[in-house]
Amino acid sequence: MNDDLDNSRLLDVHKWSDYPGLLEITKKLFSTLYLKGDPDWDNGYYRTLRVVLTDLFDLHHKDLYAWIAFHKNNNAFQKLGRYNKIHITRTYLNGVIDVLERLKYIEIVPGFNDRREGGSSRLSRMRPTSKLIALFDEIATPEQPVFSRSDCEELLIMRDDKKADIEYDDDIVTDRMRMILNNYNKLLHKAFIDLDMTGYDGDYEMDRYRSTLKITHKNKFDKKGNPLITKIDMNNRRVRRVFNDSSWEHGGRFFGGWWQSLPRGLRNRIVIGKHLRETVEIDFRAIHIVLLYAMKGIRRYSIVDSGQDWDDPYSLPGFGSDEDERDQFRNLFKLIMLVMLNAGNRTKAVQAIKKKIRDFNNNEIALYPPNAKECVTAAIDALVERHSAISEYFFTGKGKELQKLDSEIAESVIRLMTDGGRPVLCIHDSFVCNYADFYEISGYMNLAISQHMPGDYGYEVEEYDCFKPKYQYDKSEEDYKNYFINSSDYILDKISIL
Repeated sequence: MNDDLDNSRLLDVHKWSDYPGLLEITKKLFSTLYLKGDPDWDNGYYRTLRVVLTDLFDLHHKDLYAWIAFHKNNNAFQKLGRYNKIHITRTYLNGVIDVLERLKYIEIVPGFNDRREGGSSRLSRMRPTSKLIALFDEIATPEQPVFSRSDCEELLIMRDDKKADIEYDDDIVTDRMRMILNNYNKLLHKAFIDLDMTGYDGDYEMDRYRSTLKITHKNKFDKKGNPLITKIDMNNRRVRRVFNDSSWEHGGRFFGGWWQSLPRGLRNRIVIGKHLRETVEIDFRAIHIVLLYAMKGIRRYSIVDSGQDWDDPYSLPGFGSDEDERDQFRNLFKLIMLVMLNAGNRTKAVQAIKKKIRDFNNNEIALYPPNAKECVTAAIDALVERHSAISEYFFTGKGKELQKLDSEIAESVIRLMTDGGRPVLCIHDSFVCNYADFYEISGYMNLAISQHMPGDYGYEVEEYDCFKPKYQYDKSEEDYKNYFINSSDYILDKISIL
């Protein structure tokens, strides 16, 4: 068996399934494991066993060689509150895992934590043994077991400056945000959202239940030199909002939904609705830069430098000898601008930029120029000089406030489209939608930004990656499976024609 411990993910306590066979196995095992109490949801051991088996079953039919990482340290378990409404405790989890291992239903690789300076650490890992796999195979059917998210999962997340989830008090504002999220998720749950992979020449495959897309990148490699693999859970449609730094004024962007994990080159293959209309991705051009100038009362077109195109605030003269190299430098300058807006000081910004370069240039086709690290200091100086009118905002963490602003614009668009029963997919500050909805969504975007930042400051909606599905609707519904990724018969029976 493949023992690559890096091929793992954290135990997902909010993954949910009402798949009858899985419920049957859970009750059967509970009675043989000699755990305390009765097999019902009020029993913490039964509740935890159901969570663990659900995630192991999901893992098994997606990747036979993967592991699930889990915490054993008591500090990792939330107290009973908004983030742990299922109430999974260290006692319950360790009790269930220990008895599953003792009776050889799972295998365990213990974790470790080297507390010495420079020491490394690793969480414990588990995966099903052949004994548990045999039980899973007994309940396997041609139908896809539908996994969703628990209704107990909190959708409105507040994190501190160390990125730990923290409690907060609800009020009329948080109740309203959560209501919008709930309505949006209900619409996404019943909508037809898929990928048309017709003619795609990349290396990809689906698991046996057509629920996980695995893309092997030809020109990107991991730290071990192996081709980089992206795994996308097509059942993941639950969207949440995340706020940062213990403040409702920082962050607030929408996260979740498998479309956010797609490589940029595949976003234009998203299909929304079984009528298979054209889709398009739209956003505001250089929105954070334009907003900063608006805060200074400056309209972007009024400061065009001689011979310089303000429509691209991420360009600098004198960098790059050909078109490909200029594109690489543009990517570098955009990265630098975004980091300068989010970092708290220049030193942290330089460190973050160089780390990004190191991570993303580990490819055969580099995203940034080969000498990118050596150019960082000079590029920062040049960009600060070019955007001197807004340079006071650099290295102050201002970007987190801008994220709050673009998240409010996104919320306005999502609310209005949800009220109309038409799904739109939010990817931070951009939207993927049916092309037929383009002008309406553009109007909503302009309305929202004018409410938050009144005035004519050159806000501009741009469209790109327009895509017309190759599949023709006059084919039989059986042919869906030959064109689309996630559309098994079982799924098609469960969704609407939105």
